[in-house]
Amino acid sequence: MKKTLLSILISWLLVFAAKTDAQVPQAFNYQAVARDAGGLAYTNRDMKIRISILPGSATATAIYTEIHSVTTNQFGLFTLSIGLGTQPTGTFNTISWATGSYWLKVEMDPNNGTNFTNMGASQLLTVPFAMYAANAGSGGGSGSVGPTGPTGPTGSGSGPAGPTGVTGPTGITGPTGSGVGPSGNAGGDLSGTFPNPTVIGLQTRPISSTAPTSGQALIWNGTAWAPSNVSAAGIITLTNANHTTTTVPDNNYVIVSEAITLTGDYHGLDNNSLVVTGGSFIGNGVRKLYIGNDCVFNGVEFEDIDFDANYGMFINCTFIGNCPRIGWECMFYNCTFSNVTTGYIEKLGTIINSTVNNCTFPRMIGFINSEINDSYIGDGGAVNQGSLSKIEGCNLDNTTINAFQSDFTFTNNSCDNSKIKVGTTYIAPNVVTIADNQFHGVLTGESEVINIDPEYSGYKIYSIQDNKFLMQTADPRIIRIYPADGNSYGYTSVNIQGNTFWRSTMALSYSSTIKVNYSQNVAMGTPNPTSTGNLFVNSNYYYP
Repeated sequence: MKKTLLSILISWLLVFAAKTDAQVPQAFNYQAVARDAGGLAYTNRDMKIRISILPGSATATAIYTEIHSVTTNQFGLFTLSIGLGTQPTGTFNTISWATGSYWLKVEMDPNNGTNFTNMGASQLLTVPFAMYAANAGSGGGSGSVGPTGPTGPTGSGSGPAGPTGVTGPTGITGPTGSGVGPSGNAGGDLSGTFPNPTVIGLQTRPISSTAPTSGQALIWNGTAWAPSNVSAAGIITLTNANHTTTTVPDNNYVIVSEAITLTGDYHGLDNNSLVVTGGSFIGNGVRKLYIGNDCVFNGVEFEDIDFDANYGMFINCTFIGNCPRIGWECMFYNCTFSNVTTGYIEKLGTIINSTVNNCTFPRMIGFINSEINDSYIGDGGAVNQGSLSKIEGCNLDNTTINAFQSDFTFTNNSCDNSKIKVGTTYIAPNVVTIADNQFHGVLTGESEVINIDPEYSGYKIYSIQDNKFLMQTADPRIIRIYPADGNSYGYTSVNIQGNTFWRSTMALSYSSTIKVNYSQNVAMGTPNPTSTGNLFVNSNYYYP
């Protein structure tokens, strides 16, 4: 092992309080600072110290040894009393301090075991005088006891505080985290900046600044979501037995006490500003659950249900199976979606800090800080209505993203075997930003990572910037720009700048009249394109 430094600065403090009575203390104090081989103090640490007294030299055989269990302070300092240790060999109080010289040997195990490391020996240059006196022999007989002296004056108070110790060295910088989260200013129902925004509203309606007390719930009062007392009479419990005959009025608190299997379409929750907690609703793929506006659901599970809930909020909820509608522009926090397919008519809202597995969401607003696996996101279908506007700080695996009609931002994401399609099915968005992402591999069965095909194009501005594309040599192209129809593209531009392309067959496949600026990119193991037509290539780097 590395030899540990016992920075025994040797703060010896051989403190001997020699008493005036016949009993002399058979011990003396020892103080030191324990450090490792790099000079850093062992702070707040339990360890073992072995003390040996050697006669005559630093290499002599010990005439006395003992072991101490000590705990260092925040500076690595420890104190022990030599002569009061455990597991002694030899007899401490028979050491003849008056004859010859003695050496003090110190050993340490910083792991509080018995694997001691020799830290060296130092000569005791000052004999512990009280013990020297105790071994110097006896004088004449004792005289008679004198009279008791007068009591001395009381001290004036405590002594001054000692000086503050020196500040220890700064620790080494920890490794940089690998996660990627959102940054910048928050918007919508959030204020402040990421990663710690503040919730200021529910579906664009403000939340009161009044802090709730025990037993209160947020209720919409016509002006704001405000804390309101919920009496026992205002709490409604739904069960399988009573739900078909129970209608919950506005502004009530509902407890779903069990899994409720709907036997028909249910209108009992079709009122506004409800707070619903617990339980589950099972629709068997054909039942509809009607819910009013501005409701809050916490910890509720929905399975195979078509439900209508506008501008609601879902917290810690679970969605399973076929759910053609999950409300209009709702918010989802810490939710789980498994094998869910929604329809084209209702527009799903924003999903935050949630997990999405094997789902199809044709219309929705966006994702923030979520896991998206084996899913197909954004496709307006025959209604030709876009909505997907933001995916930020997410992890995507084996997922396809379709951006059309609505302006779209895709930033700070990590993508494994996933693909982004821009305007390849319906009307292309006017502004698209794909920046600061990492892409690993190509989606199975696809020929590129990003496909830009801006049909019905007019004035479009697209930016693919500061991304890292880490591909395999056998992977096909990374970016493809290829309009499929005969419309005019004279006013559309694509800026591909500051990206890193690693391997793959080619970085860019271009067959278009769109103006493309390809500059300041780094290609390693994959060729950069050459200028042709409206493709302008300059200031790039290539490493074979």
